[in-house]
Amino acid sequence: MRRHGGTGMNTAGQPIVGETDDQLLQAMAQRRDADAFSQLFERHKDGAFHLALGLSGDRELAQEAVQNGMLRVWTSAGKYRQGNGKGWILRIVA
Repeated sequence: MRRHGGTGMNTAGQPIVGETDDQLLQAMAQRRDADAFSQLFERHKDGAFHLALGLSGDRELAQEAVQNGMLRVWTSAGKYRQGNGKGWILRIVA
């Protein structure tokens, strides 16, 4: 969600603090909300990288896996069913 003047509000004037992964994934699916995607990416990029690094043992492959996985998160958001957003994201990256 886009911040306006540091107010902590999205473009619809709603507070963005405390949005869950489920809420962000729904915003991505329903409105193709790039700001929601950006928040999810920032929230989960480190965990996704460490998972991919543990699986591959190679930093470059891990970075590529995170990029490819997050692209798949963006394109597959409409398939997400509420539950464990973090787990869903990490399964896609893995």
